[in-house]
Amino acid sequence: MTLTTDFLAWAPLLESCEEYARLSGWRFNLADFLDIDSGRGSAETTDFFYASKLNAMPMVLDWGERVQAARGKRSALIEEFEYCQHLNTSEAVLNSMHAMCRALGFDDDVLHAHNDNSCAYQDVTQPLPVIAKRLLNHRKALDAATDERSRHRSLQASF
Repeated sequence: MTLTTDFLAWAPLLESCEEYARLSGWRFNLADFLDIDSGRGSAETTDFFYASKLNAMPMVLDWGERVQAARGKRSALIEEFEYCQHLNTSEAVLNSMHAMCRALGFDDDVLHAHNDNSCAYQDVTQPLPVIAKRLLNHRKALDAATDERSRHRSLQASF
């Protein structure tokens, strides 16, 4: 299987862990590898999940050493890691703001009255309905522009 990724420094790890990542919801959990037999045979742990951990284990150990060796140094590995953190944080803030606007009742129907096509939701000097409308515009633009590769990139960044 050939993995497509924008995170070239992490590509070998992502490729060897792809099945584990898919089965874990694209969440790396160190505990899954510290006690690899934990939960084996339980309802939560399938044979496929266990096999995916066994398959990924050698690369996980190797990359653990690489990451430890790179700590405190500038490298492609660290730069890509920090970029992934930025992507995840940005998406979390966006999702949080969107959820808050929904909770406050700012949905499509309410915001339709605001004739604002801007996507600059980060400008918090604007009134809340304007921010909510711009946030909605931004989300719609993202949804329209997001392809499978972009979605997969987000999953890899969260891993």
